[in-house]
Amino acid sequence: MGRPREFNADEALDRALHVFWTKGYAGTSMTDLLEAMGLSKSSFYEFFGSKHDAFMTALRRYGDREAARLDACVGSSGCVRRLIEVQLRSVIERPAAGGDRRGCLTVNCAVELAPHDPIIETAIAAHLDRMEELYHRLIARGQADGGISARHDPRTLARYLVNSLCGLQVMAKAGRDPQALEDVVSTTLEALD
Repeated sequence: MGRPREFNADEALDRALHVFWTKGYAGTSMTDLLEAMGLSKSSFYEFFGSKHDAFMTALRRYGDREAARLDACVGSSGCVRRLIEVQLRSVIERPAAGGDRRGCLTVNCAVELAPHDPIIETAIAAHLDRMEELYHRLIARGQADGGISARHDPRTLARYLVNSLCGLQVMAKAGRDPQALEDVVSTTLEALD
């Protein structure tokens, strides 16, 4: 019988996620990961496989959490237009409130890695499809209750919304003027009228 694992895999993965999110994949060294996770090289490789494998696991965890957060929003009984506005504004309020300019890990990976890594490209596409589907359900509900105009197809609006959110993430991470970000939010919300 092998030695029992002496670390909490979930906590270690959360620490790895934080490092990848803060430094990016290329900027994260094995030393960074091992120090953050509190693991030896042998424990890391035995449990996580490789840096790429650990990254993919962390990326899936991040995507699952984002989807669960949005799914809770979809399942809530609040005003759909207001729920969407909160999502948009959260993108620009986070960096302004505490200087957190990490952006969205998924968007960061789409820009940094997807053009060069087909495995990550597939994972990013699946996550964006999942987010689109959740926004589609939310928008369809808003159109059914009259809070969102039915002049646009709900799937088209969902795609537009995901695109706007991704663009806002990039602009906020780049430190764009808050008024420019507010303009994007306002125009995106106008598309719902």
